Amino acid sequence: MATHTIWTSFSPQESHEILCKIQDENKKLYRSTVEILSKQMQKRVPVVLEMPKIERHSIWQQILSHPMLENLSFNLLSAWLVSEHSPLLCAWLDALAIPHDPQGFFQADKLEAPTSEKLKTALESVLEKFPAKTVSIYLHVFNRIEGIEWKELNQLIETEPRLKLT
Repeated sequence: MATHTIWTSFSPQESHEILCKIQDENKKLYRSTVEILSKQMQKRVPVVLEMPKIERHSIWQQILSHPMLENLSFNLLSAWLVSEHSPLLCAWLDALAIPHDPQGFFQADKLEAPTSEKLKTALESVLEKFPAKTVSIYLHVFNRIEGIEWKELNQLIETEPRLKLT
């Protein structure tokens, strides 16, 4: 699943909270987002910045769900996951025995796909500790990282009912 489709699973309040967190934690990414999405809104940056945040973010949520903004969507969700959910990232990588730093970044350019059984065990491990929706979002994003895209993980995401984003 492409990351742009994840935005439709958020309530307006959830997407607002995510975008506010990114604004607080990653000003450069947020500024780039303003510039890109202002063009999509056919408005100048100052006009967009004058809008109330909740209104701006509600419009952005709709725009970010379009395939043409897949890269931006991936970057925004990745930044949010790292800033808010690094324990989940680390738990997933630990369960798969993938070395990483304290924030959940790993160094390998390409990772070999684990067996289906190892993926299922790792999934159960993280679902015991973290909300299913957050796990699902992370696994969707994780599987879109260049050099990952494991078919077995994609199949698990598609077939596991707890990972359905609605």
